Amino acid sequence: MTVREYSFVVGPETSTLPTVGTPTQESDIVTKGYVDKHYLQGQAAVANITALKVITASSRFDKNVIFVENTTTLYSFDAESSASGDDHFVIVPDIGTGRWLRVTEKFNTQSLFKNLSDPSNPSAGYHYLYAKSDGFYFKNSSGVVGKVGSGGGGSSIVWTAPDGSAPAKTEEHNETVFLFEKDMDQNLIAYIKVPQSYSAGVQIVMYVGIYSSSAANNIHMRSTSYLIRKNTDAIDSTTNSRVSTNTEITNTLAKQYREISLDLTDSNGKINSVSVTAGDVIKVVIDRNETGESSSDTADTRFVPNATEVKFA
Repeated sequence: MTVREYSFVVGPETSTLPTVGTPTQESDIVTKGYVDKHYLQGQAAVANITALKVITASSRFDKNVIFVENTTTLYSFDAESSASGDDHFVIVPDIGTGRWLRVTEKFNTQSLFKNLSDPSNPSAGYHYLYAKSDGFYFKNSSGVVGKVGSGGGGSSIVWTAPDGSAPAKTEEHNETVFLFEKDMDQNLIAYIKVPQSYSAGVQIVMYVGIYSSSAANNIHMRSTSYLIRKNTDAIDSTTNSRVSTNTEITNTLAKQYREISLDLTDSNGKINSVSVTAGDVIKVVIDRNETGESSSDTADTRFVPNATEVKFA
Protein backbone atom coordinates (compact mmCIF):
# COMPACT_ATOMS: atom_id res chain seq x y z
CA MET A 1 0.00 0.00 0.00
CA THR A 2 1.31 3.42 -0.96
CA VAL A 3 1.23 6.27 1.57
CA ARG A 4 0.82 9.87 0.40
CA GLU A 5 1.38 12.99 2.47
CA TYR A 6 -0.60 16.24 2.00
CA SER A 7 0.32 19.63 3.47
CA PHE A 8 -2.45 22.18 4.15
CA VAL A 9 -2.08 25.89 4.88
CA VAL A 10 -4.81 26.85 7.31
CA GLY A 11 -5.78 29.95 9.28
CA PRO A 12 -8.53 31.14 11.57
CA GLU A 13 -11.98 31.29 9.99
CA THR A 14 -13.35 34.80 9.40
CA SER A 15 -16.42 36.25 7.67
CA THR A 16 -14.74 39.63 7.10
CA LEU A 17 -13.46 40.30 3.62
CA PRO A 18 -10.13 42.06 3.26
CA THR A 19 -10.17 45.76 2.41
CA VAL A 20 -10.60 46.29 -1.31
CA GLY A 21 -8.86 49.23 -2.93
CA THR A 22 -9.93 51.28 -5.92
CA PRO A 23 -10.21 49.06 -9.00
CA THR A 24 -7.70 49.86 -11.74
CA GLN A 25 -7.99 46.94 -14.16
CA GLU A 26 -10.95 45.74 -16.24
CA SER A 27 -10.88 42.36 -14.46
CA ASP A 28 -10.74 43.77 -10.90
CA ILE A 29 -13.55 42.67 -8.57
CA VAL A 30 -15.25 45.18 -6.27
CA THR A 31 -17.42 44.73 -3.20
CA LYS A 32 -21.05 45.76 -2.83
CA GLY A 33 -19.93 48.38 -0.32
CA TYR A 34 -17.69 49.99 -2.92
CA VAL A 35 -20.51 50.05 -5.47
CA ASP A 36 -22.99 51.53 -2.95
CA LYS A 37 -20.52 54.28 -2.15
CA HIS A 38 -19.47 55.21 -5.67
CA TYR A 39 -22.45 54.58 -7.95
CA LEU A 40 -26.09 55.69 -8.10
CA GLN A 41 -28.45 53.09 -6.70
CA GLY A 42 -32.01 52.71 -7.95
CA GLN A 43 -35.01 52.23 -5.68
CA ALA A 44 -38.70 51.52 -6.18
CA ALA A 45 -40.79 54.55 -7.18
CA VAL A 46 -42.97 56.36 -4.65
CA ALA A 47 -46.28 58.11 -5.26
CA ASN A 48 -45.48 61.60 -3.93
CA ILE A 49 -43.21 63.75 -1.77
CA THR A 50 -44.96 62.62 1.42
CA ALA A 51 -44.09 59.00 0.62
CA LEU A 52 -40.51 60.02 -0.13
CA LYS A 53 -40.16 61.64 3.30
CA VAL A 54 -41.21 58.52 5.23
CA ILE A 55 -38.59 56.21 3.73
CA THR A 56 -36.70 54.97 6.79
CA ALA A 57 -32.99 55.51 7.38
CA SER A 58 -32.32 51.78 7.03
CA SER A 59 -33.98 51.77 3.60
CA ARG A 60 -32.05 54.66 2.04
CA PHE A 61 -28.38 54.97 1.20
CA ASP A 62 -26.09 57.68 -0.08
CA LYS A 63 -26.61 58.22 -3.83
CA ASN A 64 -29.93 56.33 -3.89
CA VAL A 65 -32.09 57.52 -6.79
CA ILE A 66 -35.86 57.31 -6.66
CA PHE A 67 -38.67 58.33 -9.00
CA VAL A 68 -41.57 60.38 -7.59
CA GLU A 69 -44.66 59.70 -9.68
CA ASN A 70 -46.88 62.74 -9.17
CA THR A 71 -44.03 65.18 -9.94
CA THR A 72 -42.46 62.92 -12.62
CA THR A 73 -39.01 63.75 -11.25
CA LEU A 74 -36.00 61.94 -9.85
CA TYR A 75 -34.51 62.56 -6.41
CA SER A 76 -31.04 61.50 -5.25
CA PHE A 77 -30.24 60.95 -1.57
CA ASP A 78 -27.25 62.85 -0.17
CA ALA A 79 -26.40 61.40 3.22
CA GLU A 80 -24.17 64.37 4.13
CA SER A 81 -26.50 67.20 3.09
CA SER A 82 -28.15 69.44 5.68
CA ALA A 83 -29.68 71.93 3.23
CA SER A 84 -32.90 73.69 4.19
CA GLY A 85 -35.95 71.82 2.91
CA ASP A 86 -38.49 73.40 0.56
CA ASP A 87 -40.53 70.32 -0.47
CA HIS A 88 -39.44 70.89 -4.07
CA PHE A 89 -35.68 70.93 -4.67
CA VAL A 90 -34.72 69.73 -1.19
CA ILE A 91 -36.73 67.13 0.74
CA VAL A 92 -36.05 66.54 4.44
CA PRO A 93 -36.75 62.97 5.66
CA ASP A 94 -39.18 62.64 8.54
CA ILE A 95 -36.56 60.71 10.52
CA GLY A 96 -32.77 60.83 10.40
CA THR A 97 -30.20 62.97 8.59
CA GLY A 98 -29.42 63.61 4.93
CA ARG A 99 -31.54 65.11 2.17
CA TRP A 100 -33.33 64.02 -0.97
CA LEU A 101 -32.16 66.39 -3.74
CA ARG A 102 -34.10 66.95 -6.94
CA VAL A 103 -32.21 65.83 -10.03
CA THR A 104 -32.14 68.68 -12.57
CA GLU A 105 -30.60 69.06 -15.98
CA LYS A 106 -29.39 71.82 -18.25
CA PHE A 107 -31.26 72.18 -21.53
CA ASN A 108 -29.37 72.99 -24.72
CA THR A 109 -32.03 71.82 -27.17
CA GLN A 110 -35.70 72.50 -27.68
CA SER A 111 -38.12 70.89 -25.26
CA LEU A 112 -41.63 69.59 -25.83
CA PHE A 113 -44.33 70.79 -23.41
CA LYS A 114 -47.77 69.26 -23.09
CA ASN A 115 -50.71 71.65 -22.68
CA LEU A 116 -51.87 71.55 -19.06
CA SER A 117 -54.51 73.00 -16.78
CA ASP A 118 -53.51 75.45 -14.05
CA PRO A 119 -51.64 73.51 -11.32
CA SER A 120 -52.01 73.88 -7.58
CA ASN A 121 -49.99 76.64 -5.93
CA PRO A 122 -46.22 76.01 -5.63
CA SER A 123 -44.32 76.41 -2.37
CA ALA A 124 -43.55 79.95 -1.18
CA GLY A 125 -40.68 81.50 -3.11
CA TYR A 126 -41.29 79.47 -6.30
CA HIS A 127 -43.17 79.75 -9.59
CA TYR A 128 -44.58 77.09 -11.92
CA LEU A 129 -43.95 77.52 -15.65
CA TYR A 130 -46.21 75.49 -17.93
CA ALA A 131 -47.88 75.44 -21.34
CA LYS A 132 -51.55 75.93 -22.19
CA SER A 133 -53.25 75.93 -25.58
CA ASP A 134 -52.51 79.62 -26.21
CA GLY A 135 -48.98 79.93 -24.82
CA PHE A 136 -46.84 79.71 -21.69
CA TYR A 137 -48.08 80.67 -18.24
CA PHE A 138 -46.61 81.09 -14.78
CA LYS A 139 -48.21 80.68 -11.36
CA ASN A 140 -46.86 81.94 -8.04
CA SER A 141 -47.36 80.68 -4.50
CA SER A 142 -50.27 83.10 -3.99
CA GLY A 143 -52.19 81.50 -6.85
CA VAL A 144 -51.69 84.41 -9.28
CA VAL A 145 -51.58 83.18 -12.90
CA GLY A 146 -49.97 85.25 -15.64
CA LYS A 147 -49.17 84.69 -19.28
CA VAL A 148 -45.51 84.83 -20.20
CA GLY A 149 -44.84 87.84 -22.41
CA SER A 150 -48.24 89.35 -21.72
CA GLY A 151 -48.68 93.08 -21.36
CA GLY A 152 -46.41 95.19 -23.44
CA GLY A 153 -46.19 98.93 -23.27
CA GLY A 154 -49.80 99.76 -24.14
CA SER A 155 -50.47 102.97 -26.04
CA SER A 156 -48.02 105.90 -26.09
CA ILE A 157 -48.08 107.98 -22.91
CA VAL A 158 -48.96 111.68 -23.04
CA TRP A 159 -48.48 113.79 -19.93
CA THR A 160 -50.79 116.78 -19.50
CA ALA A 161 -50.34 119.70 -17.11
CA PRO A 162 -53.55 120.72 -15.29
CA ASP A 163 -54.36 124.41 -14.96
CA GLY A 164 -53.21 125.98 -11.73
CA SER A 165 -50.84 123.18 -10.68
CA ALA A 166 -48.75 122.63 -13.77
CA PRO A 167 -44.96 122.51 -13.52
CA ALA A 168 -43.19 124.77 -15.98
CA LYS A 169 -42.33 123.17 -19.30
CA THR A 170 -38.96 123.92 -20.87
CA GLU A 171 -36.11 122.36 -22.82
CA GLU A 172 -32.78 121.26 -21.38
CA HIS A 173 -30.03 119.26 -23.02
CA ASN A 174 -32.13 119.05 -26.21
CA GLU A 175 -34.98 117.36 -24.36
CA THR A 176 -38.36 118.57 -23.13
CA VAL A 177 -38.66 118.55 -19.33
CA PHE A 178 -41.12 119.65 -16.66
CA LEU A 179 -39.71 121.60 -13.71
CA PHE A 180 -40.98 120.32 -10.37
CA GLU A 181 -39.92 122.94 -7.80
CA LYS A 182 -39.59 122.25 -4.09
CA ASP A 183 -42.44 123.37 -1.85
CA MET A 184 -44.75 123.71 -4.86
CA ASP A 185 -48.07 121.92 -5.32
CA GLN A 186 -47.47 120.68 -8.87
CA ASN A 187 -48.60 117.59 -10.74
CA LEU A 188 -48.88 115.93 -14.14
CA ILE A 189 -51.61 113.59 -15.40
CA ALA A 190 -51.58 110.68 -17.86
CA TYR A 191 -54.20 108.10 -18.84
CA ILE A 192 -52.86 104.57 -19.28
CA LYS A 193 -54.78 102.02 -21.37
CA VAL A 194 -54.38 98.47 -20.04
CA PRO A 195 -53.55 96.28 -23.11
CA GLN A 196 -55.79 93.41 -24.20
CA SER A 197 -52.93 90.97 -23.59
CA TYR A 198 -52.74 91.87 -19.89
CA SER A 199 -53.26 88.96 -17.48
CA ALA A 200 -55.28 89.95 -14.41
CA GLY A 201 -53.42 89.52 -11.13
CA VAL A 202 -50.07 90.86 -12.35
CA GLN A 203 -48.67 94.02 -10.79
CA ILE A 204 -48.50 97.12 -13.02
CA VAL A 205 -45.48 99.37 -12.53
CA MET A 206 -44.62 102.72 -14.14
CA TYR A 207 -40.99 103.80 -14.58
CA VAL A 208 -40.23 107.52 -14.90
CA GLY A 209 -37.00 109.43 -15.44
CA ILE A 210 -35.92 112.50 -13.47
CA TYR A 211 -32.78 114.48 -12.62
CA SER A 212 -31.85 117.46 -10.48
CA SER A 213 -29.31 120.24 -10.89
CA SER A 214 -28.51 119.77 -7.20
CA ALA A 215 -25.69 117.51 -6.00
CA ALA A 216 -27.42 117.12 -2.62
CA ASN A 217 -30.90 117.32 -1.07
CA ASN A 218 -33.80 114.89 -1.46
CA ILE A 219 -36.38 113.96 -4.09
CA HIS A 220 -39.64 112.20 -3.28
CA MET A 221 -41.78 111.61 -6.35
CA ARG A 222 -44.98 109.58 -6.04
CA SER A 223 -48.09 108.70 -7.99
CA THR A 224 -51.79 108.32 -7.31
CA SER A 225 -53.52 105.88 -9.64
CA TYR A 226 -57.30 105.87 -10.26
CA LEU A 227 -58.95 102.79 -11.76
CA ILE A 228 -61.52 103.46 -14.48
CA ARG A 229 -63.11 100.13 -15.36
CA LYS A 230 -64.37 99.63 -18.88
CA ASN A 231 -68.17 99.50 -19.20
CA THR A 232 -68.48 100.30 -15.49
CA ASP A 233 -66.96 103.60 -14.28
CA ALA A 234 -67.30 107.20 -15.34
CA ILE A 235 -64.14 108.64 -16.94
CA ASP A 236 -63.68 111.00 -13.96
CA SER A 237 -64.27 108.33 -11.28
CA THR A 238 -62.11 108.55 -8.15
CA THR A 239 -63.76 105.66 -6.30
CA ASN A 240 -60.81 103.30 -6.51
CA SER A 241 -57.42 104.94 -5.98
CA ARG A 242 -53.96 104.02 -4.74
CA VAL A 243 -50.88 106.01 -3.71
CA SER A 244 -47.51 104.48 -4.67
CA THR A 245 -45.14 103.33 -1.93
CA ASN A 246 -42.11 105.40 -2.93
CA THR A 247 -39.58 106.80 -0.49
CA GLU A 248 -37.25 109.74 -0.92
CA ILE A 249 -33.91 109.46 -2.70
CA THR A 250 -30.83 111.61 -2.03
CA ASN A 251 -28.84 113.35 -4.75
CA THR A 252 -25.12 112.66 -4.84
CA LEU A 253 -24.28 114.04 -8.29
CA ALA A 254 -25.61 117.09 -10.09
CA LYS A 255 -27.85 116.23 -13.09
CA GLN A 256 -27.60 112.50 -12.34
CA TYR A 257 -30.31 110.63 -14.25
CA ARG A 258 -32.53 108.70 -11.86
CA GLU A 259 -35.18 106.09 -12.65
CA ILE A 260 -38.08 105.80 -10.22
CA SER A 261 -40.58 102.94 -10.18
CA LEU A 262 -44.17 103.78 -9.26
CA ASP A 263 -46.34 100.83 -8.22
CA LEU A 264 -49.66 101.68 -9.86
CA THR A 265 -51.27 98.54 -8.42
CA ASP A 266 -50.49 96.27 -5.50
CA SER A 267 -48.58 93.02 -6.01
CA ASN A 268 -51.81 91.26 -7.05
CA GLY A 269 -52.75 93.75 -9.75
CA LYS A 270 -55.40 95.55 -7.68
CA ILE A 271 -56.27 99.18 -6.94
CA ASN A 272 -58.21 99.63 -3.71
CA SER A 273 -58.72 95.82 -3.63
CA VAL A 274 -60.37 95.91 -7.10
CA SER A 275 -58.72 93.90 -9.88
CA VAL A 276 -57.45 95.68 -12.98
CA THR A 277 -58.45 93.89 -16.19
CA ALA A 278 -57.56 94.20 -19.87
CA GLY A 279 -59.20 97.21 -21.50
CA ASP A 280 -59.44 99.27 -18.30
CA VAL A 281 -57.92 102.73 -17.99
CA ILE A 282 -55.69 103.95 -15.16
CA LYS A 283 -55.49 107.67 -14.54
CA VAL A 284 -52.05 108.47 -13.11
CA VAL A 285 -51.37 111.70 -11.23
CA ILE A 286 -47.69 112.25 -10.44
CA ASP A 287 -46.51 114.79 -7.90
CA ARG A 288 -43.91 115.14 -5.17
CA ASN A 289 -44.20 114.69 -1.43
CA GLU A 290 -43.90 118.27 -0.23
CA THR A 291 -41.67 119.50 2.59
CA GLY A 292 -44.64 120.09 4.86
CA GLU A 293 -45.76 116.46 4.57
CA SER A 294 -44.24 113.29 6.02
CA SER A 295 -40.89 113.51 4.21
CA SER A 296 -38.37 116.20 3.37
CA ASP A 297 -38.47 116.79 -0.40
CA THR A 298 -35.94 119.58 -0.87
CA ALA A 299 -34.47 119.43 -4.37
CA ASP A 300 -35.76 121.06 -7.55
CA THR A 301 -36.42 118.25 -10.04
CA ARG A 302 -36.60 117.85 -13.81
CA PHE A 303 -39.17 115.34 -15.01
CA VAL A 304 -38.42 113.77 -18.43
CA PRO A 305 -41.77 112.80 -20.03
CA ASN A 306 -40.16 110.78 -22.83
CA ALA A 307 -38.48 108.54 -20.23
CA THR A 308 -41.80 106.99 -19.15
CA GLU A 309 -42.48 103.26 -19.46
CA VAL A 310 -45.21 101.04 -18.07
CA LYS A 311 -44.65 97.36 -17.30
CA PHE A 312 -47.75 95.14 -17.37
CA ALA A 313 -46.05 91.77 -16.74
